[in-house]
Amino acid sequence: MIPSHRAVNPVGPTVCDAAADVVLVYPYYYTHAAKAMLFHPLGIAQLAALLRRKGLTVRVVDCTFLEKKDAVAAITAARPKIVGIYIMLSMSANAVELADIVKKRLPDALRVCGGPLPTLWPEQFASAFDFVFRGEASESFPDFCADYLESGGVAHLVDKPMRYPGLYHLRPGGEIVSSDCRQSDEAAIHRLPIPDRSDYPHAAYQAFWREAEGFSLAGIMTTFGCPYHCDFCSKPVYGNTLRRRSMDSIFEEIADIKRRGYEGLWIADDCFSLDPEHVRRFCRRMISEKLDMKWFCLARVDGISPDDIDLWE
Repeated sequence: MIPSHRAVNPVGPTVCDAAADVVLVYPYYYTHAAKAMLFHPLGIAQLAALLRRKGLTVRVVDCTFLEKKDAVAAITAARPKIVGIYIMLSMSANAVELADIVKKRLPDALRVCGGPLPTLWPEQFASAFDFVFRGEASESFPDFCADYLESGGVAHLVDKPMRYPGLYHLRPGGEIVSSDCRQSDEAAIHRLPIPDRSDYPHAAYQAFWREAEGFSLAGIMTTFGCPYHCDFCSKPVYGNTLRRRSMDSIFEEIADIKRRGYEGLWIADDCFSLDPEHVRRFCRRMISEKLDMKWFCLARVDGISPDDIDLWE
């Protein structure tokens, strides 16, 4: 039986009465689909860590275990200056609806979106949002938020779009302002803090997975990018260049996941086995640290040797 989201208190961290600089929204509502795979959103968790490193106050609204009215109430109560909404295909209608509600209830809040679908078709969202961010936004979006909050306006930010790679904006007169996307190199990836998971209802996620699989899973990414061109994967955000995180950073994150009560990992890399030596280092460290966590991944079978299979097991 798939658990009801009402069976577990879905409230994450305590809501502070102070207004937030930025609210980040994951506009997915759990539909109780039989094949559902529920993970808290890594991109939003990463942005929350980066924004907080800049000293900004951040509130995350993960809609997964919320009713729509409760999500709207949480966004409104935070009184944010910026609302950032993640969008992929299955969430696009929810995202646009929330943007419209924000415009009506928080008319002074800046509405921003990002994710796979805005990366591919930013023009579809330019009228519903004040700004669209395409591709990786790990540097550009936090910089944009900090500059906007310091200045209190967008005019000079729009005049310097190249400062914010991936920016897409539709001026009132219809002129498009945009800048090219830019992929982070491995050095930049090594500087990233681990995703901040403090904002999520972990008890609800863990109850879902224990009911469905017998143990709880959390998502993690160890590499970014994939050079293949599979029909079912457009890789709009991370692109074709493989970049690896450092093992120290990966295992710092795994330790954080385990401390929060999770018993397994879903490795969400586009293709975990692209660099066999990266996978071997990962496996050897999992063994040496005796973490006793199950893990699952996406991989190409033609990149895995029998010896590697023995190590993975």
